[in-house]
Amino acid sequence: MNATPQQLAQRRAALAVHAMSPVDRDWLLRELPLPHRSLLQPLLAELHAIGIPQDPALLRDATRAPPEIHAPRAGQVPDIPLSAGSARSLARWLRSQPAQVSVRLLAARPDWRVRLMGALPREDRRALESLAASLTPAPELERLVLAAARRQLAADAGSSRLAWLRRWTWPVTRREQI
Repeated sequence: MNATPQQLAQRRAALAVHAMSPVDRDWLLRELPLPHRSLLQPLLAELHAIGIPQDPALLRDATRAPPEIHAPRAGQVPDIPLSAGSARSLARWLRSQPAQVSVRLLAARPDWRVRLMGALPREDRRALESLAASLTPAPELERLVLAAARRQLAADAGSSRLAWLRRWTWPVTRREQI
């Protein structure tokens, strides 16, 4: 199921509101008409539940136009191959994240699924498969998670051969976590 342009706009708005200072966020939510507020509140709760930081840098990134980055279509060569070593490294990082982060990453990069799931313990794979079945599409959130995963891969590699990954950090600029 693909998200409609309206749903994408709502998710971008939620990300922008989520990144606001608590005082500004509370004021904005109080001032919004009830129908708009009722659309944003579940999305804000989802961002909070999966641990997306309330970082002002996200506000800047969420309000600018997104670049034309698309997941590869069937038959296309993916833009970043995931080696077995990278999959193990990424799996270690994902185990320290909420399960929703892993599911969003797999939704953003289905071509990484086999290697990444193979690097995870069996109980984690089962939990992710169960969670994936109930999650609704969230392309903007999936782009954020993918950006964080790319940064994590680049940081773990620590070598010049993967330094080019650091260019692919839209829309999150924070290096600590997503």
